[in-house]
Amino acid sequence: MEAQGGVIQMITGEGDFNAPAVDVFIRASQEFTAPHASYTVVSIIRPQSSGKSYLLNSLFRTNFGVMRADENRGQTTKGIWMARCIRPCMIIMDVEGCDGTEREDDTLFEKQNALFALTVSDVILVNMWLHDIGRQQGGNIPLLTLILQERIKLDPCKTKVIFVIRDYDYETPPGILTEKVMESINKIWESVKPGHRNAKLSDYFQVSAVFLPRKCEEKAFKEKCTELQKLFSTGNLAGSRQDKVPASGFSFSAKGLWDNIRQNRNINLPAYKEFVAITMCDKIMKEILGSLASMQDYLHLKSCSSITSDFNNSLQSLLDRMLAKYDEEAYMYVANVRDKTRSNLETEILHLLEPICKAMLQTLPTEIFVSSKDEIDAALNSARSPSDSVNIVVKPYLDKFDNSCAGLHQRYESMVTGQHAKLEKVLVSYAQEKANSIEWKRGLRKGFKIATVGFAICRLAFGDPTSLADLAAFFFI
Repeated sequence: MEAQGGVIQMITGEGDFNAPAVDVFIRASQEFTAPHASYTVVSIIRPQSSGKSYLLNSLFRTNFGVMRADENRGQTTKGIWMARCIRPCMIIMDVEGCDGTEREDDTLFEKQNALFALTVSDVILVNMWLHDIGRQQGGNIPLLTLILQERIKLDPCKTKVIFVIRDYDYETPPGILTEKVMESINKIWESVKPGHRNAKLSDYFQVSAVFLPRKCEEKAFKEKCTELQKLFSTGNLAGSRQDKVPASGFSFSAKGLWDNIRQNRNINLPAYKEFVAITMCDKIMKEILGSLASMQDYLHLKSCSSITSDFNNSLQSLLDRMLAKYDEEAYMYVANVRDKTRSNLETEILHLLEPICKAMLQTLPTEIFVSSKDEIDAALNSARSPSDSVNIVVKPYLDKFDNSCAGLHQRYESMVTGQHAKLEKVLVSYAQEKANSIEWKRGLRKGFKIATVGFAICRLAFGDPTSLADLAAFFFI
């Protein structure tokens, strides 16, 4: 596990979401922007000056600002700060602590921070001191009540909550302490679910507890932090992302959620996820369409002079590349939105390629007609009945057209069908005219031969011996 890129302020102490900085911060990491990259969002909540930032730095090797007791015990974290880790990819959020004197008259902001962390996080760390277990304020019961109240309004989708019990003294067995924590959680759950009688805590949360000794016990503290690290890197907390928003869309999605929370709007997550998917998939589509003019396959298509297998291969390759790029970037968004936008993208690509394909289709019938005339002439001249052979003779050239346009037919059916009909009309007209000419010439020859025979018979009847030679020549013509 490795922290990367320092830390930035996601949400200021005044409640402003720093979307551009968050977007740049995430996109600056190749691990986050890699195709099909998965990531987990981890946040920590707890009262002010309770050692949250120190714990995150110890667990994830981040460098969040921490309180220095020799200077003051005031507020260190204002708003929400974030860091990123790789191997595995994680977004770590340090949430402003509650119960501080700096916000005695603005507890709403503290609650909004907690609700935001709940909504966007896959794993929530609750930093709790051993002596606070079972206490109303020290145990942060009001904040936990708020979290459970809001979580029950959202879709059942397990959020992992880990109570990190600090300053564990090894006197009370961890199992007993975990039971006490779960008793508090279950009590809160029963109090907030009257309108959701069938709701089970286990459908919404996966709750666990870990225990850390005093940080002055440096060796033991580091060993326990290392154990917890392994849960994030290789254990059951790795790859916990459930929101189905790629890292490239995290900033946009998170900002929209924060805006809704700040305006005290009810959060309809399914509808919001669909809104995010529509916006981000459309953005991806536009970016891909904007890259079309510089793609090598597109430039090759423009340089082609006729429809060949090379043209069809380049067209297919271009479509495959652009759709694959879309699939890489949009795969985590809501499926029905993603698939609909993909279909729209393919339609738009084909629309942009239509002028090139149309130009190729318009020249193909002429090319085939010009190259086929001599062969049609020869085939009709050798036919016993040229007029009856017209359709048979022109069929190979129509098949040649269809084979050349096989890659275009399903995409530009009306254009291909129209050019096919145009070629068929020209070929049949030419072949029919040629067949008529051949049959007319054959009729003249036949009439001439009949006349010659009749004249020879008349001469034979008048005793002209040379007429026998003419008759013999007729039968051997």
